[in-house]
Amino acid sequence: MRRVISISLCSSQRDFRAKIHFPGEEIFIERIGTNGSLRKARDLIKSLDGQVDGIGLGGINIYLSVEEKLFIFREGKALSRFAKVTPVLDGFFLKQAWEEEAINYLVHREGLKLKNKSVIFSSVLDRFVLATALKQAGAKILIGDALFGLKLPVLFNSLGKFKIAANVTMPLLRHLPISLLYPLGKRQNSSLKFSKKLIQKADILAGDFHFFRSCLPKNLMNKIFITSTLTSEDIVFLKNKGVRVLISTMPEINGRVPGANVWEAVLFAYAGWPLDYRPGKEEMLALLQKISFRPYIRFFY
Repeated sequence: MRRVISISLCSSQRDFRAKIHFPGEEIFIERIGTNGSLRKARDLIKSLDGQVDGIGLGGINIYLSVEEKLFIFREGKALSRFAKVTPVLDGFFLKQAWEEEAINYLVHREGLKLKNKSVIFSSVLDRFVLATALKQAGAKILIGDALFGLKLPVLFNSLGKFKIAANVTMPLLRHLPISLLYPLGKRQNSSLKFSKKLIQKADILAGDFHFFRSCLPKNLMNKIFITSTLTSEDIVFLKNKGVRVLISTMPEINGRVPGANVWEAVLFAYAGWPLDYRPGKEEMLALLQKISFRPYIRFFY
């Protein structure tokens, strides 16, 4: 049995353990939250290196991208370098290969209607391929990276404009501490006062769930939510708010949806890919087809 550990800078209250079965292999998965502590994350990576088959890194990115332009996030890359044997993955390669395929699957196989739907997207830098796929399906996107990440009242209404801004600012922003860019610990409960009206007007909310959670209005009736990591409590929480369709591009395990970093570490462990391996899109898609990888979708109302 192979073993995968996800080390997340987010809350330890979201920890879990599970086993999954692939053709010819059983994989044990565990998530360990460090409650915002980079030091604890570093120590865990060092202690697990060579002892497990894959390490996921959650709550922080190693790589961010705008189309073909790759940005390496300093703190995430520094953490990954504490492993000398075991691959440390943030989900980047999986998202790059899979998320366009996931949207196509949802549109053509599940009947998801996206044409002319308005989308507020919290973090396009983290999921540029997903944002592009939504646009190609006919959705109208407002990009909120500056609003949700930097707390600046700035939105971009086109991927082209966002691309220009990102290419100018990311050489600096990639060096900032993650604590300034992403809600960790108590900051996950701090609300953006000027975001609720935007959310109420949108048909679809897309992006990282932690950016949205504290900003959500009481009523999300008839909205579509496209996100990533979800616990069973998150799913009930969103259902009770009236969300009509809940989607993750990642599959479900035992009533919850692990993040892309977990799944990427699982895939590396299953395939036996080594440290610093860079799977191409076709190679990744072939592996996903082998294990019948499918997005998660729930129609509540």
